[in-house]
Amino acid sequence: MDFLKALHWRYAAKRMSGQRIPESQLDRILEATHLAPSSYGLQPYVVKVISDRSLLAQIREEAAPQPQVTECSHLLVFATMTNLNDPLVDQFIQLTAEHPTPV
Repeated sequence: MDFLKALHWRYAAKRMSGQRIPESQLDRILEATHLAPSSYGLQPYVVKVISDRSLLAQIREEAAPQPQVTECSHLLVFATMTNLNDPLVDQFIQLTAEHPTPV
């Protein structure tokens, strides 16, 4: 499948099957999320993986009263940093310099 064709394909899950996805697949999704481009390349968010059934029920009740929230095996919550300032950018640059991404 070529790149543009892959981008044209979309699917919105109406309901979940209740099956748990393998950890290796979750790890691959999280790695793709980590590598995805973002504003200024800073990745100004943290991805929280929620799989605890009682917490999923609470999230469904409070935030998104949709069955997919409690039917999924893992809920990915993007916690965005809203206060990007110079010290945070400096820290990001320092961490990047200390731990460069292998090519």
